[in-house]
Amino acid sequence: MLPKPEQAASGAERRRFPRVDLDVAVELVGPEGGVWSLTSANISRSGLQVRCPREAARDLVKECRRAAPSAADGHLGVRLGLEGTAGTSKRLTARARIVYARPGPEDHYLIGLEFAGFEGDGYESLQAYIMECLRY
Repeated sequence: MLPKPEQAASGAERRRFPRVDLDVAVELVGPEGGVWSLTSANISRSGLQVRCPREAARDLVKECRRAAPSAADGHLGVRLGLEGTAGTSKRLTARARIVYARPGPEDHYLIGLEFAGFEGDGYESLQAYIMECLRY
């Protein structure tokens, strides 16, 4: 069974940070070492949404639930590249947890991830990327 999406009161979106569309390759590394190569749908300062085939989504959620009592608390490793409009490129490495998984188009699921920490200057790079996207 997959977690249910967060419900927004009266249809209004309750986001603290704006999200921007992002269609890039994302690698997720599970707490038990499973690796999933997926595609992003959007990103914000607080999280990321990825597209995931149904079976892969089930495997991913199961691995995170099995590992939750451990020190990793079910967190995933997240790796992706951010391409700026000025030709800049930055690799983002973070930890995240699954907050929802809901059916999407074509037998895929949309997996919502909440960031739990970043390597190096990852958070600053993410903020700069989002601000650049919002300007255009």
